[in-house]
Amino acid sequence: MPQWGAGNTRAIEARMRKKLDKDKKQKELEEKKLEEYWRDDDKKVQAKIQRKMEAENKRQQKLDRKKELKALYGEEEKSIKSNKESKSTNKKVTQSEILQKLIEEKKKQLQEEKKKKVLEEIVFLKMKI
Repeated sequence: MPQWGAGNTRAIEARMRKKLDKDKKQKELEEKKLEEYWRDDDKKVQAKIQRKMEAENKRQQKLDRKKELKALYGEEEKSIKSNKESKSTNKKVTQSEILQKLIEEKKKQLQEEKKKKVLEEIVFLKMKI
């Protein structure tokens, strides 16, 4: 029996899919071979890269540790400063400051005495009346 048209369409589609899958696998294989060919597996170079990575990690750890210590130091300084502020420390006083305080105290005493005298006079006058 002769085939009419192009033939069984399902069979043709299946063949096409198989061919595409085969081509895809072949292409992946070629890429893998090419990648394997160009892969750098020199042990000395890899050791050098490894040492470089370790040195970078070590440097980063040092920086992190340094930042941590700096933060701790700052916190400790703040706590020390706050402790010092809470304690009463004797401030040095000059002789002129002492004299000025004495003069101010005397003035206050005189003003209080004047007020008392004025109040006594008022009370005395009220009693007379």
